[in-house]
Amino acid sequence: NKLTIDKLTEYVVEKTGYLNQLLSEGTIESESRAENLKELISATQEFKQRTDDPSLNAFLEEVSLLTDIDYWDKSKDAVNLMTLHSAKGLEFPVVFITGLEEGLFPLSRSMDSQKELEEERRLFYVGLTRAKKKLFLSFAHHRSRFGDMINLRSRFLDELPPNLLEVEDLITTGWERKEKLFLQDQEMEFDDSLLQAGTRILHPQFGEGKIVKKEGFGEGTRLLVKFNAGFTKKLMAKYADLEIIGR
Repeated sequence: NKLTIDKLTEYVVEKTGYLNQLLSEGTIESESRAENLKELISATQEFKQRTDDPSLNAFLEEVSLLTDIDYWDKSKDAVNLMTLHSAKGLEFPVVFITGLEEGLFPLSRSMDSQKELEEERRLFYVGLTRAKKKLFLSFAHHRSRFGDMINLRSRFLDELPPNLLEVEDLITTGWERKEKLFLQDQEMEFDDSLLQAGTRILHPQFGEGKIVKKEGFGEGTRLLVKFNAGFTKKLMAKYADLEIIGR
C-alpha cells in the first residue's frame, strides 16, 4: 500500500531519527530546526485532510512555490509571501502578519529566555514597520500544532497602543465580543473556579469531554481535556469557549 504524505513524513522522521537528534542537541539552532520539522509534519496532516490526492507528488506540487526573495519581481501586481527575516529592509503599501499566538510568535522556546524574547519582539517591530499605508495583524482562535491546541493570542498584541488599533469583529461561534481581539476589556478577570478535574464540558468544535488536569489559575488556566471522541487536547481555558454540563 502507498503511504499518504502525512504517514510517509512521519515514517521518514522516525526512521532517520533526525528529530530526536535535533532535540538532543539542545542548541537554539537545533530547536529552531526541530520546530520547522514539526511544522512540516503538521502541514502534511492538514494537507491530507483537505485533498483528494494525499500523495507526495501532490503535496510537492502545492508547496513548490518560488519564495526566494532574490527573485522577487517588484513590478508584478501580486501578493508576496515571506518570513519576517526576509522582509528586513523592504517596504510594502499593505502588510499582513499572521500567526500572532503564544508559542508561535513568540516561539515557545523564546519564553524562557529574556534575551530571545527581546529578539522576537524586535523582529515583530521589523514586521510592523514594513507597512507604508496599512497593516493587518491576526491570530487564530484555535490552531492545531503537533497535536496540541494553541488558544492564546501573542503578548506582542497586548503591548500595542490601543489608540493605534482599529479592531474588527471576528465571526466565531460563541466567542464573546469582549474576548475577540487585541486589547478589549483587559481589566476583566477570568473566573476559573468552576473548571476542575472531573468536570464534564462541551467544546464547540470537539464536543463533550472531561477535564483530566488543571494547571495555573485565572487567565493563565490551562486544561487537559479528554474528549468522548477518543482524543485528548490541551486548552487555554479563557479562550476555549467551554460550556459546563456536569461532573
